[in-house]
Amino acid sequence: METCLHLVRGCGWAGGLWDRLGIGVRMAGGYEWVREWVEDVWRELQDGEIDTFMMGCWAIWEVRNKWVFDGVAVDAGKVARRVEELRKEMEDEVRVAGVQDKQEEGRGRWRKPKEGWAKLNVDAGVKEGWGTGLGAVCRNSEDRVLWGMAEFRSGTMEPKMAEAEVVMAGLKEAQARRCRRLVIESDWKVLIDALKSKANGRSEFYLLLDDILDLCNGFESILWSFVSRKHNNVAHELAHLSSSHLGRKFGLVLCPDMLWI
Repeated sequence: METCLHLVRGCGWAGGLWDRLGIGVRMAGGYEWVREWVEDVWRELQDGEIDTFMMGCWAIWEVRNKWVFDGVAVDAGKVARRVEELRKEMEDEVRVAGVQDKQEEGRGRWRKPKEGWAKLNVDAGVKEGWGTGLGAVCRNSEDRVLWGMAEFRSGTMEPKMAEAEVVMAGLKEAQARRCRRLVIESDWKVLIDALKSKANGRSEFYLLLDDILDLCNGFESILWSFVSRKHNNVAHELAHLSSSHLGRKFGLVLCPDMLWI
């Protein structure tokens, strides 16, 4: 059985992708677990290179699934070009969001949940004429990733509907994984405020909020938390990778080792 470490480091195709991306990913050294390798790579790369590395890991995982399940091989050069395009798109988004991040600085930073709790960070990305990406990552009080997800849905949703849908999807996954006490964190303040106040209305949005609150009854405790996008970056990147990566539509639950980063 192929290990995660071999997939992202030992495989010849992966080595070819890292060469093309040109960020100096460490390929030497003996490692038993992918996390050990990622820790060393992480320490050696600069901020912009870390973004490329994360996208490269995602690309390798997705291309592997395309080969295993569809029997379709993808050229590493094509993938490298797409990763670079996506990185530039994300840099543009960060620049646009910079003013908002400065205004929100200090209002909410990512913090570990209390012992016995898990924290679920969620985000959604909507692209006109393309579709909607949903991203979520759940971590425990030791800052360890329990699970993550990225899902692409065809059709463009209203942003507030997309943000509510990813909360619903994350809650269902958390329930299936027997999480009992959960902090749910989002950078969509309108949604968090509506859930905290149990807002009422007749639109589709409020009907979905009712479904979310009903689902919460299956947990021991639920807390809602607003945080700036800067401190919700993992869920944000998952949401945008799921809708952009290689132009392919997919939905999956990621292995924890790949999401530790």
